[in-house]
Amino acid sequence: MITFLDLSKRLARRGHAVTFVSTPRNAAKLQGSIPLELAAHLCIVRLDLPGVDGLPEGAESTADVLPKKVGLLQKAFDGLAAPFERLAIGAVLPPARRPRSRGSSTGSSSTSLRTGSGQLLNSIRPSGP
Repeated sequence: MITFLDLSKRLARRGHAVTFVSTPRNAAKLQGSIPLELAAHLCIVRLDLPGVDGLPEGAESTADVLPKKVGLLQKAFDGLAAPFERLAIGAVLPPARRPRSRGSSTGSSSTSLRTGSGQLLNSIRPSGP
């Protein structure tokens, strides 16, 4: 994770817009390590893991689960495919050209806020049961 953040910072220093996607707890850890001068180019986006029966509440990494529960964590990460797709589509297509939600009346909830250092922090919650 740190290696990817270092790469993100290098790209941002060169003027590239970078979106770093991570789970909420990891995003919170990373948020404070982004220099203010990079805030305009480097955005950390949180994707909340969907709940999976048997997965401990708040588990976001293999350090949070017993080895026999790693499969449940993988299942939760597989559940991020649709929210990540919506994030990616929203980043490249203007609103009028974005596909409409298929088969779900609930969609996803999305919030944005500015942190104390002025960075934009997005939170996208998966839709579904």
